[in-house]
Amino acid sequence: MKREFTVQCILAFAIVSLIQITTATDYKVGGSNGQWDVGTDLKAWASSKKFYPGDTLTFMYEPFHDLLEVSEVNFERCSTQNFFAFYTGGRTTLDLTSPGTRYFICGVSGHCTSGMKLQVDTLSPSSSSPPPPISSSPPPKPPSPPISNHSLPPTPLPKQNNTSPPPKRSPSYPPKLAPKVSPKPSPSKYQEPVMAPAPVPSASMVVGVDRILNVVLWGIVLMVVMV
Repeated sequence: MKREFTVQCILAFAIVSLIQITTATDYKVGGSNGQWDVGTDLKAWASSKKFYPGDTLTFMYEPFHDLLEVSEVNFERCSTQNFFAFYTGGRTTLDLTSPGTRYFICGVSGHCTSGMKLQVDTLSPSSSSPPPPISSSPPPKPPSPPISNHSLPPTPLPKQNNTSPPPKRSPSYPPKLAPKVSPKPSPSKYQEPVMAPAPVPSASMVVGVDRILNVVLWGIVLMVVMV
């Protein structure tokens, strides 16, 4: 039993080592358009990558640059004291052998403070395979059993109340017309005098006048004859 467990451990270690060898990646620091210099955003480049044991880093730089591996404290201070390793020559390839964090700076004065520094976080092999995604959709609901037509009583239809009287209609009256008011004549400032009617002569007056005319006429005739 113990022997079988030991064999299984050896096989697992061999498989992990084989996976690391086959999946190892060589990273050019700074990417295809950058390198180990002041003009490359090294922090952004490193944050976009995932490094695992077995990968390699290749630093390409001009001859007047160099490469120092330092501690975290000296990395934050851009200090070249007590460095772990020092490289020159324009090209340096380093192996990432184990999980952990490593710090690199340029030793030329002012280059580190100008951004020529790199922090590399090497992850453990177990974190290389992401867990399977969790489906956000809920599991399908089991089908509901069929409902028999005989299991439910028929739904009664609503009764119509025919005894309710029809709604009353309010009588409609023709619209009342307002009485016409004739306009009052405006009083005139000047009023004409009212003439009294002429007296009508009576029959007796007419007879008296005829007699007088006859007497006058006879008097005239007598005077003419006498002359």
